[in-house]
Amino acid sequence: MLPELFGEYFPTVSDARASVALARAYNDWANDFAAAGDGRLHPVAVVPMADVGAAVAELDRVAARGMKSVLLRPMFYAIPDEKGRLDGAWVIQTSGQGGENPVGVYVDHPGFHPVWRRVEELGLVACVHPYLGIANQEATSEGSFVERVAEKLGIGHSVTEPVAYLQDNALFVVIAAFHGLLEDFPNLKLALLHSGAAMVPLSLEKAETYLWLSPQSVLGADKPVCLEPEEVFERSRVVVGFDGWESSAVRLLDFFADKGAWGSRYPHHDASTPADALALCERYEVPEAIVARLLGGNAADLFGISVLATV
Repeated sequence: MLPELFGEYFPTVSDARASVALARAYNDWANDFAAAGDGRLHPVAVVPMADVGAAVAELDRVAARGMKSVLLRPMFYAIPDEKGRLDGAWVIQTSGQGGENPVGVYVDHPGFHPVWRRVEELGLVACVHPYLGIANQEATSEGSFVERVAEKLGIGHSVTEPVAYLQDNALFVVIAAFHGLLEDFPNLKLALLHSGAAMVPLSLEKAETYLWLSPQSVLGADKPVCLEPEEVFERSRVVVGFDGWESSAVRLLDFFADKGAWGSRYPHHDASTPADALALCERYEVPEAIVARLLGGNAADLFGISVLATV
């Protein structure tokens, strides 16, 4: 049970104390709501990334309440000081251009490692779930930029939804490969959701290409990373969500048989049903044992539950 509008607007809260209070209130509500589902609903917690210490404490609290997963949105987060200015240690310098991202730092920044580490230690699933981003400052995520470009092109309607979700999670996969996130946290459980499956093998292959083309970017760093990101991904505990109409997930079984997880995007207008996913598997003659894994087994194993239902 993932937050929809809440996940879009929550990162815009600039007051750290308000962010902590909102996270606690939402998590308590989501947990109570899911309890009425008789074990069929599993809420995903949120954490106040504006206060890393409070985020870690909230992870402990929700885990104690029985929650099994947490939302970590793939975006840049602002970390203000007492005067509302970004701490220089948190600002990303744009290589060779002398600029900086005014929004802050990416979700995998070392400053956020205490959050990732506690997620790993608690055995929670880190749900990497993008949002439209049109309510957020540009440079936070892809959505606001895509919307501005669409407006300039005179398209006449939003094109953010078919573009931004995929771009945000693809960026996360590439950055994780270049920064060694899965190597730093080898027991991390990760779910890539709401962005389709096709972009994952492509992003990993392109990351590998450029890691090999520019090995000095990692081999000369304080912490070099593996030049074979697809191998790292393969041995990691990851599932990739796919929709009932997304044929690549059932055609590339060498990649997705143990990583794919069908999920409904309800209440979105393009949500699919289990019947859609079953029909897709039947069309491409997927073996029954793999169908069972794609339609629940992989996700249930990762989340440590016997029945998975999300809304």
